[in-house]
Amino acid sequence: MDVLLAHSLPVRRGRLEARLKSGDGLHLVATARDLTETWDAAEHLRPDVVVISAELAAAEEFDCLGALLDAEGIGCLVLAAAADGASAGATVRSRPGLALLRTEPEAEEFFDLIRRQRRTRPIKAARVKPTTKQVEPAQAFDPQKLILIGSSTGGVDALLKLLTQFPADCPPVVVLQHTGAAFAASLIRLLDSQIPPRVVAATDGMPVQGGHVYMAPGGGEHLELARGTPPRLCLRQGPPISGHVPSVDALFTSARPLAQHCVAAILTGMGRDGAEGLLALRQGGARTIAQDEASAVVYGMPRVAWEIGAAEEQLPLSQIGSRLLKACRA
Repeated sequence: MDVLLAHSLPVRRGRLEARLKSGDGLHLVATARDLTETWDAAEHLRPDVVVISAELAAAEEFDCLGALLDAEGIGCLVLAAAADGASAGATVRSRPGLALLRTEPEAEEFFDLIRRQRRTRPIKAARVKPTTKQVEPAQAFDPQKLILIGSSTGGVDALLKLLTQFPADCPPVVVLQHTGAAFAASLIRLLDSQIPPRVVAATDGMPVQGGHVYMAPGGGEHLELARGTPPRLCLRQGPPISGHVPSVDALFTSARPLAQHCVAAILTGMGRDGAEGLLALRQGGARTIAQDEASAVVYGMPRVAWEIGAAEEQLPLSQIGSRLLKACRA
């Protein structure tokens, strides 16, 4: 079976590389120093299992990488040193498909654990866009309505669950998910293959249309909205806002002049990006929702949004999709 090793420390990576090469039936196809190299190798070499250090798995961008590995049927084993304890455990809890190795066992036990992470590959058949039950004519969407969603850690899985509820003729949706530039295009392809609306990378000046989900293209620019008929997307160079480029706060704040036509939700994520922008939208007349603590992988961004009064209500993830759509009915 083919194995990809990802570790940022050269000495440790070298020791693990030598050990993996001695494993019976294991073929080390490549090594990687960071998450960008890891996904590049995984996408092109399609190993059976990725063995990755807890340090790399604790990075915010690993949430997206983990979802992409899941979609490709690639197993993942996280190697944690004693000092990695709490952060490594949180990483594994956030993605149930992961396996955690806290201490380095004897060679054969180590190899056996790697072999157990091998998964059945998904069958790559011709993709047919998923469909949802057609909305009755009397339940048509208001053509002026626009849905905005911000998310971070845990957000990829949350978006997959939420957006599968959206019909192919849903109102325009603009999503800001913290992903890291290296994973943006792959995430867009993943979502587009799994949900009824069309998912596309935003371009500067692009008008928004119903039946489309727009996402930041990963070029290190803020994704914003400008007034127009219909509203248009803008890609703007600039410093980090709330610690991020692109930033949820930048997107939400830019939509303040359109607030009366907006319905916005802030989902699972670390920190506070999006909370102030959601407050600006609510103050401008938008309907606003925060994911509740029980269903959030990380109750950071939605907690701050709730505490500062930016969200009208807190809901479990399972109810947010239908509530967003209901608020867009004509």
